[in-house]
Amino acid sequence: MKSILRVVGLLLSLIVISCGGGDVQRGELLENDRKTTQSTDDCQQLTTIVFGAGTETEITDSPVPEPPDFVTKRSWLETPWGVETYQYGQTETLKMKGRFENIGDGPCLPTDTTQTIIVHAYLSKGYKEDAHSDWKLVGTDEIQCDNLKPGDTHTETEGLILSNLEPGIHNIVWCIDHPRTDHNEGGNHREKHESNNCSTEAVFEVIAGTVNVPNVDIVSTGFALLQDPVYAAGQIRLGAWVKNQGSMDALTGIRSTYTASCNGGPAVLLADDGTDMEELRAGGSVWEEIQTAVTMPDVVGTCIITFTVDTGNVQSETDETNNTATLSVTLAPRPLPDFIITYVGIGDSNDTSIKKGSEKHPTMRIKNVGSGPAISNIYNYYYWCTASLQCSFIDGDNTEASLLCVGCEAKERIDRSWSASQRGTFYLKVCTDVNEQQPELDETNNCRFSSPITVK
Repeated sequence: MKSILRVVGLLLSLIVISCGGGDVQRGELLENDRKTTQSTDDCQQLTTIVFGAGTETEITDSPVPEPPDFVTKRSWLETPWGVETYQYGQTETLKMKGRFENIGDGPCLPTDTTQTIIVHAYLSKGYKEDAHSDWKLVGTDEIQCDNLKPGDTHTETEGLILSNLEPGIHNIVWCIDHPRTDHNEGGNHREKHESNNCSTEAVFEVIAGTVNVPNVDIVSTGFALLQDPVYAAGQIRLGAWVKNQGSMDALTGIRSTYTASCNGGPAVLLADDGTDMEELRAGGSVWEEIQTAVTMPDVVGTCIITFTVDTGNVQSETDETNNTATLSVTLAPRPLPDFIITYVGIGDSNDTSIKKGSEKHPTMRIKNVGSGPAISNIYNYYYWCTASLQCSFIDGDNTEASLLCVGCEAKERIDRSWSASQRGTFYLKVCTDVNEQQPELDETNNCRFSSPITVK
């Protein structure tokens, strides 16, 4: 007897009739609401074969007065991403899942030799399970007795690599409290029934190649400029929607990147964002943005900004070519700041007469008189100079770029105590941006001397 229809889909039933010559004369395939039929006359035997999940078996033994009754309620198969199906390619891996329940009146007996319950998954070739002596054990788990009290259910999962299976029909049976593969011998636990420990067959087909591909497709929409950098090395903020337009939930979180390529040059990383798996359910979208502005390359010209979702391709997708979105910005020459020292003295009151050894705080004020803001912190040095302008270093500090917007003035001072060690006439000297970290309109006006200071 042979079948005339190949099974495709999830809940399928193939009815096979054996006729006079042994050939199949009528086959009926049910796939949801669809039906395919072939028929002739003079047929004698009907067999129904089901492709799909295994179920609970009927009880065939008489009950005994023992409290627990462990049963395999369901045996089914899923792709690694959680889609239940019963046709797979040899290149794939499937998940064997079994659901177990205690339908008895009590838990494991305290006098049992163990307080764990063994569950096994068995593989057979064909539509029906092999003789128990020919079963192939392909999965083993344990359930604690405390987790399977009356009315409790528990699900176990094991993986099965299909590359070693021949193309054709196979089945999986799950059994609970079935410690031996060849026969049961009552298991490790006394139960009301022993005949319902195993499920019926979960029947599936293996064919060459790949059948199941995860239908996750992550794209970017609405990529937008939230803060225009305007100038080379300007500040930029960006945002975009990250959407899973596939039909199944993502299996992992992803990271996405913002990069800039200016005038055809190499891409420079600006920032990255993380999107959690829970935010990437089928059809779902989440808004991601750079919340704190980042600095563009210090380049004049046209820059292409690229937002790439799932940069490392950690999530397999049906389409890996649609993960980027771009926009263009033009960067003008950046207006430069110009720092000058507006005040140098001892304290805020410009004390020009001090005592030898008395503790003082050299103080300065710096102002940006240029046409652009500072974009880098700058460093300031303080010197103590003789009347002949022979200077020695005292200390240094830095001024944050945020304090030096166009027209802004900032005050700095040496916080630690300092004192003059000799009497005479001296000068304080301060120089700003000493390491020329920040380009300026005028680099020649960064130092200033104080008024003469008399040390008594």
